[in-house]
Amino acid sequence: MDTITFAYRAGDNEIVIEINGRSLRDLARAVELPEARRTREPKLAGSYAWLPGPFPFGRAAYERAVAELATGLARARP
Repeated sequence: MDTITFAYRAGDNEIVIEINGRSLRDLARAVELPEARRTREPKLAGSYAWLPGPFPFGRAAYERAVAELATGLARARP
């Protein structure tokens, strides 16, 4: 079973996503690198930023949202 984690880094005010302990950026880079090399732009592969802040809702709202995602309680909001 795959594991997805969302971590809030208060110091950087960003959310980091990992799948099975490997960052989503690293996974994207591995997939994108062959094409980026072919087009001679290897620096573009996986060159994504994490979800940047500011997050005005604070840590409590972040933890509640992650809990909803983890338990399948997340739902579309109008």
